[in-house]
Amino acid sequence: MLIAQAGRTGKYNLFEERLKLCCRLWENGLSAETSYKEKSDPEGQARYADEEKLPFILWLGESELDQGVIKAKDMRAHSETLVPLADIVAYLRR
Repeated sequence: MLIAQAGRTGKYNLFEERLKLCCRLWENGLSAETSYKEKSDPEGQARYADEEKLPFILWLGESELDQGVIKAKDMRAHSETLVPLADIVAYLRR
């Protein structure tokens, strides 16, 4: 799955937040990756996930962090769901 950045913010370091989430998923035995760029283009990230046939894009941005959620896009079902960050591992394992 791809941890993608949604927008830009001065409030959070989204690159750092994406890396933290990747580490959390790795620690729980889940495969995850993110762009090495600090500010990634949303269209480019979505195109990459599609080309690589990744099952999920996890969109992380300021509004999601403020709410304590992540927007999980199921690439196979073409659906998006807001998932509490605390529950993301269980959600992805389902």
